[in-house]
Amino acid sequence: MKSHPNYLETIPIPKFPQFKELFPGIPHNTALQQFKSLQSWMATNWSGICDDLLRISNPTLVITGTDDVIVPSDNSLVIAGKIPRAWLVQIKDAGHALMSQYPYKFNKVLQTFLSITTKNPA
Repeated sequence: MKSHPNYLETIPIPKFPQFKELFPGIPHNTALQQFKSLQSWMATNWSGICDDLLRISNPTLVITGTDDVIVPSDNSLVIAGKIPRAWLVQIKDAGHALMSQYPYKFNKVLQTFLSITTKNPA
């Protein structure tokens, strides 16, 4: 990064001007993959994309903020709906960095989930 401080400027990313702000200091290939993943998350056509989620058998917690501007919280409904026995928790007014915004709420949910699912595995 020190030898190529402007490497993010060479990534051709149309329709996403906040790219450098969202991924500061991330290697080119990693950042590009993350961007492509974000585009998939924003997709409105979910048919076939989430079919593998049906095969998850481990206890799963899906946690999101209701005000996430990067990944819509509605996506969590789709994900939790496809994973058998998944827990869904949406933290009101939280954004994408909900674990930093509301660390006590986040940790309480996580601790509760782990204590219950560890004692009663699926």
